[in-house]
Amino acid sequence: RLTLPREGAGVVLEAMREFSALVAMNDHRQLFIRLKDLLHSPNPILADAAMSEVLKLDLMEKDLAPVVMTYYRDPSPKRRIAALRLMGQLFAGTAGKDRTPEFQTTTLSPVSVLARNDPDEEVRVAAVDTLGKWGGEDVTETLKEVARQDPAQAVRYEAQVILLRQGSAGGARRTDSDGLP
Repeated sequence: RLTLPREGAGVVLEAMREFSALVAMNDHRQLFIRLKDLLHSPNPILADAAMSEVLKLDLMEKDLAPVVMTYYRDPSPKRRIAALRLMGQLFAGTAGKDRTPEFQTTTLSPVSVLARNDPDEEVRVAAVDTLGKWGGEDVTETLKEVARQDPAQAVRYEAQVILLRQGSAGGARRTDSDGLP
């Protein structure tokens, strides 16, 4: 039993109908296709569920990147974080392969912008983690900059940990006025 809100009941009902249809599916391949299709849904309940399931089931693919990146501009920090986690999954899966200059430009630059400029600290942490999934020299300068300048300790810490793991932390260390770490 569910009490529907006075406004927006149609969104909830649409999501319930879709969830019922998904549960009734017997073919997992068709289910996975439908879950990926739901990333395009304007219904926020369906979009959130799709992002969660695509991440959990490791279904993120390069052809989904454009639709996932549209969530970078979503007003909900939760959706921006989910989109960044999906891109991090994609980056981890493409490490060392399928990384054309065009792919790098279109997918990596927006993540760097979020890591530097998003107003939400948790989104910046997720963006830094996503950059870490890309790895390598392509993200080192951005991570060093974030490790030195971000106003939030959690964001600086995440950037520093990634740099240490990559062995590139030399320029990212913070020192006090006496030059001590």
